[in-house]
Amino acid sequence: MSTAASSSTEANQGTSGQRQGNAATGNAQSFVDRLRSNPRVPLIIAAAACVAIIAALLMWASSPDYRVLYSTLTQEDGGKIVAELDSMGVPYEFSENGQALLVPADRVNKLRMQLAEQGLPEASGVGYELMDEQSFGISQFTEHVNYQRALEGELSRTIEDLGPVSKARVHLAMAKPSVFVRESEPASASVMLDLQRGRVLGEGQVQAIMHMVSSSVSELATGDVAVVDQAGRLLSPASDGNDALSGTQLDYVSRVERNYAERIESILAPILGARNVKAEVSAQLDFSKREGTSETYSPNQPPNEAAVRSEQSSITYSGDSDLAMGIPGALSNQPPGTAASPINAPPGGRRGRWRRRRRTRR
Repeated sequence: MSTAASSSTEANQGTSGQRQGNAATGNAQSFVDRLRSNPRVPLIIAAAACVAIIAALLMWASSPDYRVLYSTLTQEDGGKIVAELDSMGVPYEFSENGQALLVPADRVNKLRMQLAEQGLPEASGVGYELMDEQSFGISQFTEHVNYQRALEGELSRTIEDLGPVSKARVHLAMAKPSVFVRESEPASASVMLDLQRGRVLGEGQVQAIMHMVSSSVSELATGDVAVVDQAGRLLSPASDGNDALSGTQLDYVSRVERNYAERIESILAPILGARNVKAEVSAQLDFSKREGTSETYSPNQPPNEAAVRSEQSSITYSGDSDLAMGIPGALSNQPPGTAASPINAPPGGRRGRWRRRRRTRR
């Protein structure tokens, strides 16, 4: 009995639910029929859609155009700049990757000047503008320190303009001149690079950074510039005096080996077959440098083709006339008198004179 009662109850519930569904479907169908019978309903729907589209277009047109205010900001600078924008009531947005801060385009320049007045962003360091804030009566030591800070800041800004570099810091040890050559100390520099995620610097770019820094500082050799990345890896060639080859030399050795291997394969391939030849070359190149000084004596024009290194002359004079004597000066330096002719020469005069010259060449 209980089973039959429960079955009947479920059947009644199913029947009532089906009736409700049919009623709802019938109501919806009747509502659609009434809308179709009224010719004003489509016009009303079309007008509402047009109003919605126009309102969306107006809202899109009235929204400000956002431009980049700063990019690649540190967390400290980003937090300070966002706090300043909130205090000013300026709307801002972040880019999709979160690396850029966007503000309305018509306020970009004004906001940059206002933030620069407050010293933001700070991570970029100071440059030569530090020299404009020098007070009267500043000491020479402070002036040198400010100049070094300004030079380090300008070099950091220039290095940060490179694509793979996110941040850069430059430390300079200026040269210390001395009147004694042995006590003078040359300049040196170290560069700390924070590279972009997934980016690396080639050896040519590292060499370019080293040459740029050495060319900007007096008495700074390229070999005295050390470049390190954020992981503590030394990017510049190590100057420890060992025989290890640099990256450029290794590349040159690889090119030489590859060139010789290709030439060998091109010579033997027509004889043995393209797939039957495999050449490998191991090249050992000498990159040592030697300096020498030579002195060369070029030959003279003919007929004296021998090169004259030194020349000595010897002159001998003999005769009865007195040689120059007396006190040297203007009074004693008088020209000799007129010589008598041989016919009118008195007897017992000068016995004659002769001159001998000897020249030696080596």
